[in-house]
Amino acid sequence: MLEKLRKEVKQLETIIENIKTHIKVEQDKLIKEIFIKLNSPLEKIPLFEELSVRVLELNGVSFRTTENSIAYQVKDQNFVSVYPQVNALRVEYLIPDGWGNCKLIDNAEIDGVMVLIEESCSLMRKRKK
Repeated sequence: MLEKLRKEVKQLETIIENIKTHIKVEQDKLIKEIFIKLNSPLEKIPLFEELSVRVLELNGVSFRTTENSIAYQVKDQNFVSVYPQVNALRVEYLIPDGWGNCKLIDNAEIDGVMVLIEESCSLMRKRKK
């Protein structure tokens, strides 16, 4: 009986991993489509991916793609959107009186942009309490 349960658990774990892999592949396709649509060089995708990994490390943050951007959410509300451009990634983030924005040109700027994103996330969490 126990061995049968272990096999079933192993099968479910394999199914879950396959689903996660499929979702990642589909997300990557959507991101690439956004870059192409907005005439942003595909060489900017690694910069976006590095930023994305850092944003998704924030507790409870998820992301979704829209027609022209990649939006990050906390408690189902957008607090950051990334718009690929020709020479940079334009990052819009929530501020107390609306929305601010900055441009991310290279990896050296990610730490500074993350400060703004973390503040934006914190602000959204406070609004959603």
